Amino acid sequence: MCIRDRYNQLDGVLKAKYNKNGDVAGPDGYSDFPGNINVLVFKLESYCAALDRTKGCVPEFVNPKYADASKTIFKTPTRLECMMQEFPKLFEQGAKVGFTRCDRWLCFSAVKNNLADAASKCKQGLPAECSSTCEADFFYANIQFLKKCNVEVEMPGKDETEDFAGVKIPLYPKVILLPSFYLTMSELRKKIAGKWRISKNSTLILEGRDTVVKDLTLDGSLWINKSQDTIEATGKNYIRFVKLAEEPDYLKIRAYRCENPIAPYKY
Repeated sequence: MCIRDRYNQLDGVLKAKYNKNGDVAGPDGYSDFPGNINVLVFKLESYCAALDRTKGCVPEFVNPKYADASKTIFKTPTRLECMMQEFPKLFEQGAKVGFTRCDRWLCFSAVKNNLADAASKCKQGLPAECSSTCEADFFYANIQFLKKCNVEVEMPGKDETEDFAGVKIPLYPKVILLPSFYLTMSELRKKIAGKWRISKNSTLILEGRDTVVKDLTLDGSLWINKSQDTIEATGKNYIRFVKLAEEPDYLKIRAYRCENPIAPYKY
């Protein structure tokens, strides 16, 4: 059976059948078992047939959240749950079930932890999955899309991070590709012409359905909303993140703000 296994169930299975230490990192530093982002696609004919046969009754379970390793105090109330991911158990023998595997940067970045919990995750070497790391992941994903269009992007080294409230954030170039600029990779490739170079300290915002940019050299900040030929912008209005003092809540969830709040130089 091809089925998604929940994290609190996986560890026990692996310790019994795979490795006495459970889900341990391999030589590359990652688990041998990919994570699941709970995006399901059903064939309606098979889905309806399973519902008719089972009358919508699905397996149930409880997943207690404990406050610490002693497992004597609940962190949150425990509730009865049923998981959509276990729907394949309702199919009859021989039903076709499969999965598609993607790199994490392409398909998943969660905002699920407050800063205190995120800092604790960082200390354990786990993804922090908070507002600030999601924003960094957003920049990274946009950079990868540009690289697939042969854009030269300078990336920070592994040690080039900034600590915000105990959460280490990689200092990627801040690249924002608005939906008005592109929706598909084929469209993006048509918008990027000539030679592009972007430094690791840069901020780039691209928008506009008809915007095409040819030859870009950037070491600073730019907001481009119309077609341009041969842009060379260096030393213009660097935008950096700085730690907070007393700030509104919408900034506190990230633990930083922009040092230079004015807009990038706009073409």
